[in-house]
Amino acid sequence: MSLSPGARLGPFEIVAPLGAGGMGEVYRARDTRLGREVAIKVLPEAFASDPDRLRRFEHEARAIAALNHPHICQLHDVGPGYLVLEYVDGHELRGPMADETVFSELTPRKVELLLQLSEAAFPIWKRFADAWGAETTEPDVVAEATQAFAAIHDAAKAWLETGTLDAEELQAHVDSVDEGGNEAGENSQTEIADQAVPAQVAAVAVETLAWALGHLAGVAIIGEGTPDPDGGGLEGALEIADTEPEIGHIRDLWRQLTTG
Repeated sequence: MSLSPGARLGPFEIVAPLGAGGMGEVYRARDTRLGREVAIKVLPEAFASDPDRLRRFEHEARAIAALNHPHICQLHDVGPGYLVLEYVDGHELRGPMADETVFSELTPRKVELLLQLSEAAFPIWKRFADAWGAETTEPDVVAEATQAFAAIHDAAKAWLETGTLDAEELQAHVDSVDEGGNEAGENSQTEIADQAVPAQVAAVAVETLAWALGHLAGVAIIGEGTPDPDGGGLEGALEIADTEPEIGHIRDLWRQLTTG
């Protein structure tokens, strides 16, 4: 849904648009009950009745609600087709370290670096999967996500060697990573939080790799962690893994991406 200044969503009054991307439109708004500014994210009008997009939107809300981290905005409220988020004032991120610049001109070399970065981040995910252990659901979404990591890495290697890609299969693997990433988000305040929170960096890394493969192949691969103008992207996600032993190597690969 597109909103104009003065429009109301329950007690929230729209002030101005903040940005828009493939996964949503974001507006600055005022909470008339508490007198505070908030950010409201809504689905684009074209996808407001799409069951798959609505499912992803609901998953995003649950994942954000489960997180408690200084680099992640807080979820204040939800409504039909919209999220009410903490409003963080600041300037637009620009410059050589922004995801937008990194991915504006994709090349096979950048895909190779993204593959290396995702492989370097995989042990972070594996520690979460091991900690999650016997606490399974039916089906075991974390184990399926772990298998999807390997499948996406294999797809990247195959594309680099042959230039061929099965887009439908790749999207299915990204969907599996989404499910596993949501499980990590829902465990971010449990006894395995130290493994669950940084695990989401690995999920963003592998989904960014999948998105890049699809982009070069001329198809849209969409996941909750794929590059999005109204999201933090891979660069922002790295901050929640600052204490992981792999982060130095991962940041080095990111620097190569930004200067390559």
